[in-house]
Amino acid sequence: MTAKDEYFLETSSSKRNIVCLLDVFCAYFDYTVSFFYCQMRKYVP
Repeated sequence: MTAKDEYFLETSSSKRNIVCLLDVFCAYFDYTVSFFYCQMRKYVP
């Protein structure tokens, strides 16, 4: 296990965390957009 390997492992795990956060954000964004879209469809004939 060299220092380079450790560095790679650390960066890859932090990248995974960022991707996970982005996934959560995108899912939340999709949910709110679809929710508001459904609400609008109720009031707009």
